[in-house]
Amino acid sequence: MCIRDSYKGYSGACHRPPENVSILWYRICQAVLCVLWLVFSIIRAGCFDGWTRISYLNNKGGSAAGFCIFLTVIEALGYTAALVLGVIGIVRISAVADEPIGQEFPMPDKV
Repeated sequence: MCIRDSYKGYSGACHRPPENVSILWYRICQAVLCVLWLVFSIIRAGCFDGWTRISYLNNKGGSAAGFCIFLTVIEALGYTAALVLGVIGIVRISAVADEPIGQEFPMPDKV
């Protein structure tokens, strides 16, 4: 058994014939992660510095908050990028799920 045969993510689904259960689990888990990344990119709670942290830093931080605002924007952009990549993964797995069983799946050159 190859390692990629046991992998349940996007790459594992593309390297073998699609299994409805594996693809369903991938879609569910990826959708949950996308919701979490969306929430993390918005809220300001604990260690998550989302977009709402910027207004808080402007009001409470004064003139020394510039670097903190910069880091908050970087963190929120990271969560937003993860959200976009998650949605792209959900859309691309639909193409794999619609392929007939036993057919070779084209793999992209660059992931």
